[in-house]
This record gives sequence, C-alpha cells and structure tokens, in this order.
Amino acid sequence: MVRFAVVAVLFLACTSSPAPRCESAGIADVELRDPATGQCSAVDPSCTCGPCPGTAELAVDWAMCNGTCDALDESSCLATPGCHAAYQDDPTPTPVFWGCWDLPPSGAIEGSCTGLDAQTCSEHDDCVSIYTGPVNQPPNFVESFERCAAKPTS
Repeated sequence: MVRFAVVAVLFLACTSSPAPRCESAGIADVELRDPATGQCSAVDPSCTCGPCPGTAELAVDWAMCNGTCDALDESSCLATPGCHAAYQDDPTPTPVFWGCWDLPPSGAIEGSCTGLDAQTCSEHDDCVSIYTGPVNQPPNFVESFERCAAKPTS
C-alpha cells in the first residue's frame, strides 16, 4: 500500500497542472548533434519531470558532440569505422569537408545511401552527409541537410 501511495504521489507530481518546474540533478549538459543541421544542442540528461528544455532530443538517436571522431581530418575520418563525414555544398566542383562526427548510439548501419533522410544518413559510416554551404548566405545562417551520398573512394 505504501508503494502505491509513493507511485501515486510521483505520478501526480509529474502530471499535475500547471506543469512542475524542471528539476536538474546537477549533471552537466550533454551536447547532441542534430543531423538535420549538423549543429550541437545542449540537453540536460538529468531532467526527468517535464517540461524540460531539450529533453525531446534525448528521445532521438543523435550522436554525441565532441566525440573521438571530431578531431579527425577528412582522410582519417573516411578510413575510420564508426565515424561519419559531413560536407558543405559550396560552389566548387566538389563539396568541401566540414567535419567528422561520431555515429549515434544505435551504431552503424550499412547499405545504400540513395534517398536517405538526415537521421538515417547520420547512422551510416559508409555514407556522408552533405549540407548547404555558407557561401552568399545571410547572417545567422544555419546549415541544413541536403542529401546523403556514398563515401568517396579516393
């Protein structure tokens, strides 16, 4: 009976109106990479009773920012399993290397890169993500995913 009362109190605390204030356990924010923009967003992993800013990102399968792949150059990135290369589609003959990112926690998927969305492309270490480039863009420009392509062979 006591367990039921505790569960009922906790349930009411998380579902009452107005919504309870987001409480944090003091754990440092985690930065996750949004595959639609390539940008990192800080989220608080300790916030469990909403509404909590940034907790929607925790439910998605996004890669951690500042991981082991982030320091790699283009050729090292392309050669390292578990890393995903990102490019900006600048007005040059080929896209320009933007960065090397870790894969999401779900791990690597392999297969065709044709027609994949930003999320699915970010899960492939045999594909690369191509984003809009910053050339001739307005201030506060944010890159956006354009397409997924096969990893270059050379």
